[in-house]
Amino acid sequence: MLALLTLSALTAPVALATDITLSEGTMGLKVDVDNDHGTELQMPGDIRFMFDDRIVVDEEMNDLFAFASKVRFEAPVHDNAFVFAEAITVDDVPLGGDLYGFASSIDLNGDVNGDVYAFMGDLYIGPNAVIHGNLTAFGGTVDLEGTVLGDAKITTGDFAFSGHIVGDLDLEVGDVEFTDGAR
Repeated sequence: MLALLTLSALTAPVALATDITLSEGTMGLKVDVDNDHGTELQMPGDIRFMFDDRIVVDEEMNDLFAFASKVRFEAPVHDNAFVFAEAITVDDVPLGGDLYGFASSIDLNGDVNGDVYAFMGDLYIGPNAVIHGNLTAFGGTVDLEGTVLGDAKITTGDFAFSGHIVGDLDLEVGDVEFTDGAR
């Protein structure tokens, strides 16, 4: 196996680079160290790994692995999103696959065409949000105002529900509040 390593734009006498390209045949890996999104690795098939204090997903992509203090989705991710952050915000944009969120807070206002797995302190699913698959949530507070078309398994300290769950609800909760419109 032959790998080609290209280093460009050295930033210091230490071997740090802004662009590193590894390629073998038609497979390639691109690493951008100093770009608008922090450190970013791009793999074949438009799979992105992003590392920074704050990440704004402002361009369409396929799979995403994000590691940051705060991550905001302003553009669609067509496949799965794996996010490790203090805060995750999904604006009114679609996510084409599953969302795996490991965060202190998740604010979901867009459509998720797959499942949502939320491991965190607080989960808010806005009134216009639709989860087309299942919801699995473990955390401190879950506020579900939107729609879950599949099943929901929720283990939480506090649960506020004014939304809609089409499938089954498996609920383990300390305090629960069902408000008008809950179905």
